[in-house]
Amino acid sequence: MDYFEHSRVHYFHEAERRFKMNSSLSFPVGLVAIFTGAGYNLMAQIGRPLDWLDWLSYFFLALFATSIAISVYHLVHSHWSIKYKYVASPLDVICYRDELEEYYKKTPNSKANVDTKLKDWLRSSYDECTKLNTTNNDFKAAHLHKANTFIVASFVILILATLPNLLGLAWHDSGPLLIEIINSDSK
Repeated sequence: MDYFEHSRVHYFHEAERRFKMNSSLSFPVGLVAIFTGAGYNLMAQIGRPLDWLDWLSYFFLALFATSIAISVYHLVHSHWSIKYKYVASPLDVICYRDELEEYYKKTPNSKANVDTKLKDWLRSSYDECTKLNTTNNDFKAAHLHKANTFIVASFVILILATLPNLLGLAWHDSGPLLIEIINSDSK
């Protein structure tokens, strides 16, 4: 494989990597939505008057909200703050080739000169775009990793926030229930 082919393959590898990372965003976003709904539901379950278990649940819910907010920050930052660079369009390549043919038309081996210069220009374009896109993909991958870490932490914290609520249900006696039987057949 020559250097031009290596540059081209690397450029398309980074483009595929970007596509895969963009495609993988829906799962973490879905988890954030589900966990946020579960946290809200848990917060609505905490009764009044507040005892120490309820305050413990609120503490864990505050940690949960912080963790969710940080994960959302990283998800947003990984998707919307990145600018990618693309190689020249086919029309630009044709125009540049025409310029080179015009420039080299009176020299011997003009076709070889045009092909060499065009290939060098394309390789340089691939290299420049690949360098920026690799840096951007690494940045995106780092933020996705951080977001996923905080999503897992949010899940663990949500479980911890549920425990005091469950303990409170087990420890508090709800008392006897009043059951009234109504005969609906009597007239």
